[in-house]
Amino acid sequence: DDDATRPPRASARASAHDASVPALASTSTRAALASDARGDSDGDDATTRTWRACFATKTRVEIEDDDGRAREFCVYASEGANAAFSASAEESRATLFLLHGCPHTALTWSLVAETLRSRRERCEIVDVVAMDLRGHGESHSHDDALGETKASFDADVMARDCAKTLRRFVDGDARRVVVVGHSMGGAVATRVAKILETEFGVSDSALTLAGLVLIDIVEGSAMKALPAMGALVDARPTTFASLADAFHWSATRGGGTKNQRSASLSLPSQLRETDGGAWTWRVDLRDTAPYWRSWYEGLSKRFLAVKAPKLLLLAGNDRLDTELMIAQMQGKFQMTLLPNAGHAIQEDDPESVANALENFLARYVFHPRPTPPSFLGTEAPREWGSGIVRE
Repeated sequence: DDDATRPPRASARASAHDASVPALASTSTRAALASDARGDSDGDDATTRTWRACFATKTRVEIEDDDGRAREFCVYASEGANAAFSASAEESRATLFLLHGCPHTALTWSLVAETLRSRRERCEIVDVVAMDLRGHGESHSHDDALGETKASFDADVMARDCAKTLRRFVDGDARRVVVVGHSMGGAVATRVAKILETEFGVSDSALTLAGLVLIDIVEGSAMKALPAMGALVDARPTTFASLADAFHWSATRGGGTKNQRSASLSLPSQLRETDGGAWTWRVDLRDTAPYWRSWYEGLSKRFLAVKAPKLLLLAGNDRLDTELMIAQMQGKFQMTLLPNAGHAIQEDDPESVANALENFLARYVFHPRPTPPSFLGTEAPREWGSGIVRE
């Protein structure tokens, strides 16, 4: 699995799979971009599918974190997500910046990206960018003494990682960014949205926040679930004899998606093979426990404080807490319910998630209009644009 390297933006942009281009020179905020040549099957068989079936490029983006350490983040993107555009195209182009939950990776978004990719005639000015967060997937620190299990899972720290990685990845292109976060990624997404609005929005005109989408994460229900989390983590197997065993556990007792096509890409990316041939988790959930409360405490206020249009995508409205329920009735955000999906909505029902994102872009990014009130909980005709949409 050899990596090719990409030249700096000043040069002509190279193919993601061109192994002959020179390496990008290091700088004080260096970010070496290298496209990964892994994956050679675009087939539909769930056992042979790779990331290439859903994304166009896999890129290594190196940044310097706030502690001065060099960190490398794995970024998957659709066609054109890192291409140059004319001024007119830049004005109308949007980027969906997808942030996964714990212990998932960017590949949890694979089928959502694939669905949007199949609709290029309708989504040709929408780019999809998904990254492995700190300590997850193939993102890592160059400080070998740090080790993956010692990575900080502080949401504020991860948000700074994300903002820096996205800015380096788009490399100066003007983008309207819709930040999308699932579960823990939602806690990170609210913070990234604030950075784009209050910091980059003032000093960096290249990135403008156009929207915020949270997927199946609500402060009230998350805080209530915390006391039981320790027992759930302890009941989780630490190793599997084979990938087949991991798939079986995830689908039967692990609460994972039963969508085989999603699992075939998402689950292996959460695991690594040991020297003895067994498989173990890349993220030890016990290491994340000190951060659980901080992920979700104050989440509703942070979500509502974002000025850009907002969407809450839930598997059921029973997950709403009082603060969000009142705000939704006041028309402060749009809510879409997908009651046939589990917690990993993007894996269980990727087509409906893609539809919701596409509708959100059409309504609030490309043809902006205010979020209508929810008519105090009653569902208005769909053509009225009710604040609640049930798929």
